[in-house]
Amino acid sequence: MKPTLIGYGGPTPLAVIFWREPGKDEASFKSVCYDEQDVMNMYKRHTTDGDFYNKLLPSVQMVNGKEPAQQVA
Repeated sequence: MKPTLIGYGGPTPLAVIFWREPGKDEASFKSVCYDEQDVMNMYKRHTTDGDFYNKLLPSVQMVNGKEPAQQVA
């Protein structure tokens, strides 16, 4: 699913992470990441037991063909 970005000339995000609940086909939440540190912070939350994001399934969509410098998952 390609994200549709709506904005007012702000910075372009690096990625959008769509979070899906197990057993559901559609994303329930999304996180907009403006740099690699944002992506890494969300990855850390996803891998932390007891965190809200730990129970969700991520789908990372890079924006405008950008690629992260390191693989996070």
